[in-house]
Amino acid sequence: ADLNALYRESPALWSQDFDPAGFQWLTSDDADHNTLSFVRIGKNGEQMVVVVNFSGEAWENYQVPLTKGGKWIEVLTTDDASYGGSDIHNGTFDAVEGEYHSRDWSAKITVPALGAVFLKPEL
Repeated sequence: ADLNALYRESPALWSQDFDPAGFQWLTSDDADHNTLSFVRIGKNGEQMVVVVNFSGEAWENYQVPLTKGGKWIEVLTTDDASYGGSDIHNGTFDAVEGEYHSRDWSAKITVPALGAVFLKPEL
């Protein structure tokens, strides 16, 4: 129910489903960590970054490229206690300036084992 609600409330996740401008890879080649990340972009410029970990190990201080500076917030993690997870959250954090994976900003976050986190810039 939470993921469905997030989807409905987040035009970045659906408003450009059939337009290539609505999707960009952030990382697609991190075989060492079994992770990938991408950004969905809505028609009005809203953004949602999704980081997925296919590994059985959680990654702390995992650096993820971001599309802009400022404060970011984790809006959903599949590791929440209500889903049977270990309840580790990233909360609100600052993007750090500096090129990483061809992006001008990044942050170090925790990515749960066999899980995903959804992040968006604070307005």
